[in-house]
Amino acid sequence: MLGLLHGCGGGGGVTGNWGGDDCIYKQMSFQRGGKVFITPVLFGMELPTSEGRYEVNGDKVTIRAEDGRSLTFTREGSTLRGGGLVGTCVRL
Repeated sequence: MLGLLHGCGGGGGVTGNWGGDDCIYKQMSFQRGGKVFITPVLFGMELPTSEGRYEVNGDKVTIRAEDGRSLTFTREGSTLRGGGLVGTCVRL
Protein backbone atom coordinates (compact mmCIF):
# COMPACT_ATOMS: atom_id res chain seq x y z
CA MET A 1 0.00 0.00 0.00
CA LEU A 2 1.93 2.97 -1.25
CA GLY A 3 -0.94 5.16 -0.15
CA LEU A 4 1.13 5.89 2.95
CA LEU A 5 3.81 7.45 0.76
CA HIS A 6 4.10 11.21 0.49
CA GLY A 7 8.09 10.93 -1.90
CA CYS A 8 12.73 6.39 -10.30
CA GLY A 9 16.44 5.21 -11.54
CA GLY A 10 18.07 3.95 -8.35
CA GLY A 11 21.31 3.12 -6.63
CA GLY A 12 23.54 5.41 -4.65
CA GLY A 13 24.30 2.90 -1.91
CA VAL A 14 20.75 2.45 -0.60
CA THR A 15 20.20 -1.06 -1.98
CA GLY A 16 19.15 -3.46 0.73
CA ASN A 17 16.54 -3.44 3.47
CA TRP A 18 15.60 -0.43 5.60
CA GLY A 19 13.05 0.04 8.39
CA GLY A 20 13.21 -0.04 12.18
CA ASP A 21 11.28 0.95 15.28
CA ASP A 22 11.25 4.67 14.42
CA CYS A 23 10.04 4.13 10.85
CA ILE A 24 6.43 3.70 9.67
CA TYR A 25 7.63 1.06 7.24
CA LYS A 26 8.34 -2.42 8.53
CA GLN A 27 10.65 -2.80 5.57
CA MET A 28 11.69 -0.96 2.44
CA SER A 29 13.64 -3.26 0.16
CA PHE A 30 15.62 -1.23 -2.37
CA GLN A 31 16.65 -3.32 -5.39
CA ARG A 32 19.22 -2.59 -8.07
CA GLY A 33 17.68 -0.89 -11.09
CA GLY A 34 15.44 1.48 -9.14
CA LYS A 35 12.75 -0.87 -7.85
CA VAL A 36 11.60 -0.75 -4.20
CA PHE A 37 9.21 -2.98 -2.26
CA ILE A 38 7.57 -1.33 0.75
CA THR A 39 5.76 -2.95 3.68
CA PRO A 40 4.04 -0.33 5.85
CA VAL A 41 2.82 -0.76 9.43
CA LEU A 42 -0.22 1.12 10.72
CA PHE A 43 -1.27 0.90 14.38
CA GLY A 44 0.88 -2.23 14.75
CA MET A 45 -0.70 -3.98 11.76
CA GLU A 46 1.45 -4.96 8.80
CA LEU A 47 -0.17 -3.82 5.55
CA PRO A 48 0.31 -5.41 2.10
CA THR A 49 3.66 -4.91 0.40
CA SER A 50 3.64 -2.53 -2.57
CA GLU A 51 6.08 -1.87 -5.37
CA GLY A 52 7.44 1.50 -6.43
CA ARG A 53 10.44 3.12 -8.07
CA TYR A 54 13.21 5.11 -6.44
CA GLU A 55 15.89 7.57 -7.44
CA VAL A 56 18.96 8.79 -5.57
CA ASN A 57 20.14 12.36 -6.09
CA GLY A 58 22.96 13.28 -3.70
CA ASP A 59 21.64 12.79 -0.16
CA LYS A 60 18.01 12.64 -1.35
CA VAL A 61 16.20 9.35 -1.98
CA THR A 62 12.82 9.77 -3.66
CA ILE A 63 10.29 6.94 -3.81
CA ARG A 64 7.48 7.22 -6.32
CA ALA A 65 4.27 5.18 -6.19
CA GLU A 66 2.47 3.96 -9.29
CA ASP A 67 -0.22 6.61 -8.72
CA GLY A 68 2.42 9.37 -8.89
CA ARG A 69 2.61 10.19 -5.18
CA SER A 70 6.13 10.49 -3.86
CA LEU A 71 8.15 10.74 -0.67
CA THR A 72 11.67 12.08 -0.40
CA PHE A 73 14.01 10.87 2.33
CA THR A 74 17.22 12.60 3.35
CA ARG A 75 20.13 10.23 3.85
CA GLU A 76 22.12 11.12 6.96
CA GLY A 77 24.90 8.61 7.56
CA SER A 78 23.25 5.24 8.09
CA THR A 79 19.70 6.63 8.31
CA LEU A 80 16.97 7.72 5.92
CA ARG A 81 14.94 10.55 7.45
CA GLY A 82 11.41 10.87 6.11
CA GLY A 83 10.15 13.36 8.67
CA GLY A 84 6.67 13.65 10.16
CA LEU A 85 4.78 10.37 10.44
CA VAL A 86 7.35 8.48 8.36
CA GLY A 87 10.16 8.89 10.90
CA THR A 88 13.72 7.68 10.58
CA CYS A 89 14.59 4.40 8.90
CA VAL A 90 17.81 2.43 9.43
CA ARG A 91 19.47 -0.33 7.47
CA LEU A 92 18.20 -3.71 8.63
